[in-house]
Amino acid sequence: MSFYPLYPLSLSWGLFAAFICLILLYGYRTMSVLQKLGVPGPTPLPFVGNLLTYRKGQSVAFREWRQKYGRVYGIYEGLAPKLVITDPEIAKNVFVKDFSNFPMRMPLSIPIGLPDETLIFATFSDHKRRRGILSPAFSAAKVKLMVPLVNRCVDFLMENLEKLCVEDTRFDAKRVFSYLTLDVMASTAFGVEVNSQKDPQHAFVQNARKVDLSVVGGMKPSLIVAAVLSMVVPMDVLEKWGLTVCPADAVSFFHSILETILTMRTKQQPEERRMDLLELMRAARVEHSLDLPEDFEFEKSLSADEVTTDAISFFLAGYDTIAGLLGTMAVNLARYPDIQDKLVQEVAAVTSKQDYVEREDIQKLENLEMFLNETLRMDSGARFPRLCTQETEISEGLTVPVGVEVIIDSDSLHIDPEYWPEPGTFIPERFTKEECDKREPFAFIPFGQGPRMCIGMHLALMATKITVARVLQKYRFLACTGTPTDHGLGFFVNNQWVKLERLD
Repeated sequence: MSFYPLYPLSLSWGLFAAFICLILLYGYRTMSVLQKLGVPGPTPLPFVGNLLTYRKGQSVAFREWRQKYGRVYGIYEGLAPKLVITDPEIAKNVFVKDFSNFPMRMPLSIPIGLPDETLIFATFSDHKRRRGILSPAFSAAKVKLMVPLVNRCVDFLMENLEKLCVEDTRFDAKRVFSYLTLDVMASTAFGVEVNSQKDPQHAFVQNARKVDLSVVGGMKPSLIVAAVLSMVVPMDVLEKWGLTVCPADAVSFFHSILETILTMRTKQQPEERRMDLLELMRAARVEHSLDLPEDFEFEKSLSADEVTTDAISFFLAGYDTIAGLLGTMAVNLARYPDIQDKLVQEVAAVTSKQDYVEREDIQKLENLEMFLNETLRMDSGARFPRLCTQETEISEGLTVPVGVEVIIDSDSLHIDPEYWPEPGTFIPERFTKEECDKREPFAFIPFGQGPRMCIGMHLALMATKITVARVLQKYRFLACTGTPTDHGLGFFVNNQWVKLERLD
């Protein structure tokens, strides 16, 4: 009888020990996936994987791994196995040849908080339907119609730059350009004119900051909590608790704006409607007027929730990325004054009038195009994840199992000396037509490739070229204290310090 009270305690300890053993067994089995594939890679820590290496910067980590382990290797983000690819032929297989087996990204472990799944994380069938509807809205011909909207936003930027030039003060180029890109995304995706540089307290600006991806990248405490809880708490519960990427109040604000604008536009005559992405999405949703293939098998319509989600998603995808690209281009112009002088001369010779850049002007700025591409090659830090949904042999002897995410590391591919002689040297002439024709096509993939290639590429490039050309009509960038000296930092870094000098 005296031993009876110890029985429940012994049982509890036994259950606890069994639970720990199951966790360890699960971790061991999960973290042996890449070992079974026979690919090299850094040794992961239990349950954390290789995430701690990211503290030095993701671009730095991936470049070091590429140097040490070759073009194909494996890492773990937590318990999730990732197969990293920096080989153009295998990238082509994943992006195009075997796309149906790599049709999507790994779903986020925490709720986004939008009324519908975003295009970025949409399933294969849903992405195919929505992409088919939206793609015509992002064609080069349709984007051309938004040139006046971008020029209007650049007008606000030029007012701000004039003050910085008069004050002769250094400034963080990415931060300054982030106001411009916020205005551009508000104008093109939401149909709202917002001069964020003059009115940073505007309700649109304040709510946009709440869904800013650069803030998400900084991992707000609530998102860290959500990521931890997601291991044991269902997604719908986390959403009810408000632990989402996009706060509910901000999403409600944008949803209300979009509903108001869409209702207003249905009452307008076609010639009265503002030509922007929102109008093109409205046409897809209401009028089914976009040109789609005759054999298109899905309903030619977007729901109200999809319009809201896609508009916010375009903002998320474009806002910080375009700002980072513009900031990095400003830094590169300051680093290489000879190249900048050449571009200043080209802009002066090509642009037909001051204080505006036409679509036709952009097509003639060949040196600016090469400079932009070299910046994308050396500094974007881009990687493209694709989830394997069906066991696939992507190269001889390498078969990817279901559930493993493949990461196409274009950043490391863009500095591979086999395709880029002197990869650490900034040489825009790599992108002459003759040089491009000689090079392996998938050696340069700054926007991805295949059916899930960046849908907003034309808009991003158009806005970037107009902005740089407009600035070089009046100013040149100068290096100063704090101007970065290293390439490959990626577009999501801040502190891109430069100064301005007025042209004679």
